[in-house]
Amino acid sequence: NKGTEDEKCIWMHPSDAASPGIIPWESILTADYEYSEVKTRPQGSDGPSGMKIVRQGGACVQAFTAIEFGIITSEPAQCKLDIKHTEKYEDMGYYVGNNNLYFTNHSQEVSLPSPDVADHMYPEIENGNEFTWYIRCKDGNGNVNMDEFVVNFCVDDGPDLIAPEIKSTDPINNAPVNYNADNITSSIYLNEPSDCKWARESASYENMENEFECMNEIWEMNSQMLYKCTTILSGIQDRQDNLFYFRCQDKSPQENKMQESYRYTIKGTQPLNIVEVGPNETIGGNTNVISVNLEVKTDNGYKNGESVCSF
Repeated sequence: NKGTEDEKCIWMHPSDAASPGIIPWESILTADYEYSEVKTRPQGSDGPSGMKIVRQGGACVQAFTAIEFGIITSEPAQCKLDIKHTEKYEDMGYYVGNNNLYFTNHSQEVSLPSPDVADHMYPEIENGNEFTWYIRCKDGNGNVNMDEFVVNFCVDDGPDLIAPEIKSTDPINNAPVNYNADNITSSIYLNEPSDCKWARESASYENMENEFECMNEIWEMNSQMLYKCTTILSGIQDRQDNLFYFRCQDKSPQENKMQESYRYTIKGTQPLNIVEVGPNETIGGNTNVISVNLEVKTDNGYKNGESVCSF
């Protein structure tokens, strides 16, 4: 991990030809869930390995509920996952935890669709209420698991009765924007496929007049397994908080809608000003190289002039 905050000094034996071993990471698993049917992978081995994730007592996981699970590798490794079987490591779509550094502990958050939604939208990956994720890891010498470490879930097969949830935004809520920015591109990330709208006043989903463009296909999920919707928010005023309201409706047959608006604020700013600089006189000394401390004072902008300056 050279050049990062996670540099490690490890011995990569030049004769090492063994792919990383994999075991479940017990302590990272979301409360009230457990691993079952565990088959660990010894270092350097291939063949069937994996685990199943269930609620305590063996019940299926709840649909569209965030679950964090993890694996521990026998040596620092990169790990990738995919929602479908692939022939090799390079073909896999995501890094576990959206992280391509070499670690021994790897965690991933997932949010699985209900069977009725999967049957409606993703028949190519749905098998009753069973869902499968595939993982392979690669060590620093390039040794890769040939066979996947398989993570299985079963999902409650009752109808989806829960409205979608906005998990994050970009820019983040309460973020400042440049002075004179009349509009910005804004994205929201949801735990399930949805259609979304926005307005300047809180209203029901049907009565909101502006729409998001949403990415709802299974292959369009990001590395956190969230679905992205994007729009342009307009009418941003300088020097004040600009409040917007979002609501979404999921793609299930029940068309569950958010009953409360998500409040999203963009902070309009004012020009950032340099109000004082120094030194402003002749500098002298007795050596060929003279050290000079440059000083600058800023005001306004965002947070009374907080800024990063360069020269």
